[in-house]
Amino acid sequence: MCAFIEKVALFRTIGMRLSYQYNDRMPDAPQIAAPISPADRGTRATVLDAAVAILGGQGLKMGLLEQAAEAAGCPAARARLWFSCDEDLILALYMRLATELEARVPELPVGTLAERFEALMQAKLRLVAPYREAFAALLASLLDPRSPLGVLSD
Repeated sequence: MCAFIEKVALFRTIGMRLSYQYNDRMPDAPQIAAPISPADRGTRATVLDAAVAILGGQGLKMGLLEQAAEAAGCPAARARLWFSCDEDLILALYMRLATELEARVPELPVGTLAERFEALMQAKLRLVAPYREAFAALLASLLDPRSPLGVLSD
């Protein structure tokens, strides 16, 4: 169900920018006939923000999607239109952080390629520091061959 997610994570991890249109949904989320309204975009962002708050406080635990939907005042079934599993929330957070990092590239100091790369990595570490436990849990899922997200799974 989340087969596309590990590819997104791997591309983002190595710094490549994916450019695809997903109409504010994860690519493998259930398809809906009508375009997503601005209100639905807001609801998706609210669910993601709630998940970020939960992750910052307790790390990745089972049922993150349901907890985030409840905290956002959104039915879990509706939240599943955008996030099919807990890991989708983590990856949406990572994509948000990657976008924020990309926005900081013009602010990098003038210098050698090595100096600019170091500055970029320092900025990235500052951005992801509050979510280290969540990303560690996600990495464990990606490396587990029994996990549907596992890069070594069937």
